[in-house]
Amino acid sequence: APQARQTANKVLREGKSQNRKIHTSVHFFRPNTLKLARKPRYQRYIGTAKPHFDEFSMIRKPVNTEASMKMTEEQNVLTFVVSPHATKKQIKHALKKMYAVEIARVNTLIARDGLKKAFVTLAEGVNASEVAAEM
Repeated sequence: APQARQTANKVLREGKSQNRKIHTSVHFFRPNTLKLARKPRYQRYIGTAKPHFDEFSMIRKPVNTEASMKMTEEQNVLTFVVSPHATKKQIKHALKKMYAVEIARVNTLIARDGLKKAFVTLAEGVNASEVAAEM
């Protein structure tokens, strides 16, 4: 019986003498747990879908307001509504490919209504009015 009592006391002491972690910060950081790799039951997408971004989706439409027509006649500039993701180089390349004209420079702006406009200055010797009539 005395040995049983000693063993019982020892077991009780072991339970009480459990060391507690001293927290030195007021912030709690969730402990890192096991992160398993995903095992989907079905494929969420088919293959690798590339965005369809060619010259026809880049150049949306020509702008034919009075102000743009005046710019076409006086400054040899064509105005287009383009994709908001298109860069000046992409716009220049697309217009070269679509209309086979030499382009001097491209200026862009994003209007208040969210549309991106491209002001395309054609090279010397290319008449913007003739190109506009082709469109």
